[in-house]
Amino acid sequence: SRQCLIVNDPAHAAVATFAASDYAFSSPELVPAGLTTVEIINQGRDLHHAQLIRLAPGKNIEDFKQVLKTNSQVPEWAVLIGGPNAVIPGERAAAIVNLDPGTYVVVCWIPDPNNTTQVALGMILLFQVRRKADASELPIGDVRIGELDFSFVAPDRIEPGRHVVRAQNYGEPHEVLLVQLPPNGSIADVGSAVADGVATQPAGEACRRRHAVAAGVRGSFLGGLYTRKIRAYLLLSR
Repeated sequence: SRQCLIVNDPAHAAVATFAASDYAFSSPELVPAGLTTVEIINQGRDLHHAQLIRLAPGKNIEDFKQVLKTNSQVPEWAVLIGGPNAVIPGERAAAIVNLDPGTYVVVCWIPDPNNTTQVALGMILLFQVRRKADASELPIGDVRIGELDFSFVAPDRIEPGRHVVRAQNYGEPHEVLLVQLPPNGSIADVGSAVADGVATQPAGEACRRRHAVAAGVRGSFLGGLYTRKIRAYLLLSR
């Protein structure tokens, strides 16, 4: 038997929780700046994730929505900060991010069963990040992952147990999804499930994940991998 665990560690970061439903977010209006564990709880029936995006000074949520009406790409005045990636209904996930003060939106890009992105259905929410007195640093992490165009640099083997995974992006915006392959499963099985235009859960079990960040941005995620025998895992980015 096996479990995937999320542990919120108050020694490392404050916690900001985003509840996701079909199709809306609820969250605090104010989040303290600095090191923050961003958590998503999926209260809906579809897959949901929480992509954090920092808006440029003077921009607001209406400016962002206006761009999305004609362009599916994030505008150049908005910065991908990361956040917890997709979770199935009833589950939760978390990612550690370092938030600068400013105006942010949280969005879900995942398509619904009709292949309409959930942000177009209203899954977008504004929140503010305000400076706090003390500054924090991302945990060093006992597992390191590098994201390149288009590959990962990662250890071939990770021992079972609780880990803090630290990922740094060296290319265009990338995310990280850790998937445990099912018995006799293959990379091709997972790839077919996450192909463009397919709104299905990937084959295997999504264990821990960190959402897309811009080039040069670092982030961490917490998780535990517990198994009684050696299993195969896959790192995935879209």
